Amino acid sequence: MPLKLSPVNWQMVRERTIRAKAFPGSPKRYQPLEPLAFRVDSPLCIALLSNSQAKYNWWLAGRCQAYAYSGAFVSRQLLGLEQWTIGLDRAIFLDFRKYTLNQNQYALEFTFPHWHTQMNIKVWKYTSPLSSVLSPEIEILRDAINVPLERIESKIDAL
Repeated sequence: MPLKLSPVNWQMVRERTIRAKAFPGSPKRYQPLEPLAFRVDSPLCIALLSNSQAKYNWWLAGRCQAYAYSGAFVSRQLLGLEQWTIGLDRAIFLDFRKYTLNQNQYALEFTFPHWHTQMNIKVWKYTSPLSSVLSPEIEILRDAINVPLERIESKIDAL
């Protein structure tokens, strides 16, 4: 069964523009963009990378690696979960739910090709609990008859 997510339950967690630094004494040569890493508390995210200075034939914006925190609070370790290649101006759905962990502490790390001198990063996370995601048909039925979901499920089970 496909996952059905509500469009109103997305929250922006990061919006940032990063710029490369020029090499000293050479204003036309730039150092590569630094990787950008930050924590998220949802295994469902959407990322959009854009560059207004990109040439028309550039496709690759960068890569994203998802990590999960594991171990005790004293010595936390990162476990690599998934990796995605991201195109310029193409939103990508980052889904790493298959790695079920007790804590909801993840990290996303974005890396960029050496030819980019600036990058605009936008990341949204899904805020609603995934256990509460219902199909639209069940939500319509529940709202129409104004009966608690548990009662509907018991009636369906009785059939």
